[in-house]
Amino acid sequence: MAITLARERTTCKVFAVDSSTGALDVARENGVRLGAAFQVAWLAGDLFEPLAPFAGLKFDLVTANPPYIPEGDLATLPVDIRAFEPRLALLGGQDGLEVVTRIIRGAPRFLFSGGVLAVEMGMGQAAAVQALFSEAGFTDVRVDKDYGGHDRVASGVLP
Repeated sequence: MAITLARERTTCKVFAVDSSTGALDVARENGVRLGAAFQVAWLAGDLFEPLAPFAGLKFDLVTANPPYIPEGDLATLPVDIRAFEPRLALLGGQDGLEVVTRIIRGAPRFLFSGGVLAVEMGMGQAAAVQALFSEAGFTDVRVDKDYGGHDRVASGVLP
């Protein structure tokens, strides 16, 4: 996502955070190959923690593709996903919303007023995720579908 945002908005600075240094290495290499290397700051760590050194840093947009699969659903995933994708990238706790919840609750302190948070989610999670957005003070909360017609991305605006 970071590379695409950097390429689409060439005047913006993008901060990409991942808990996996291996995933960041691959993303960084792709950023160099695709001409987005100088626009993206690659930070390793847990969610917003790597942003702590940048006191007062605010964004117009925070977006995330967190792990959102409930632990009990792992066995139901296609074998080409469950056998090759790291569990850290897939599993979001008992209900699948552990990391999603932390992102929604943590994002307001990093967004400008009028800033947008957009988070990918799994099937059947739309109502719970919309409620999390509302509880965190977001307005204009909406859910968009993927190409398969499934609820996939929830977003909201920080007033």
